[in-house]
Amino acid sequence: MIIFKNTTATVEWDVLTKSVECTWKHYSNVDEMEEVILAIIDLSEANDIDFYVSNRSNLTFIWSGHKEWSMFKKFNFNIKHQFSDVFILDHQKEKNFPFFLALSKTLDVDFNYQKNNYFRQRRVLDAHIKEISLKN
Repeated sequence: MIIFKNTTATVEWDVLTKSVECTWKHYSNVDEMEEVILAIIDLSEANDIDFYVSNRSNLTFIWSGHKEWSMFKKFNFNIKHQFSDVFILDHQKEKNFPFFLALSKTLDVDFNYQKNNYFRQRRVLDAHIKEISLKN
């Protein structure tokens, strides 16, 4: 179900998989991005959420995720402690991942960004989340 929507992103909550997904549309301005991150934080603090999905499928430009992760840090939200896992759906992984690695040292966040948390195809990500959810 859609929890929040603006021109920057849509935030959806999947009750069955206990996940929150942010589908990024484009980066418009800091205020709108803050609204998105605050919606994610509010939802996760009020509910039992296991997974966060950063969906970049609609983006046509290089997106390292640096602004996204730094916004969580700005609001003192520890991603690793709040979610059991974080996944990135990104059809441009080959282009974006090197930019993320280059910027990740400046983030200083407590999260282990492994390459296996990146998915290029929706069906593979969905199957992975479903498999993990069934184990829990």
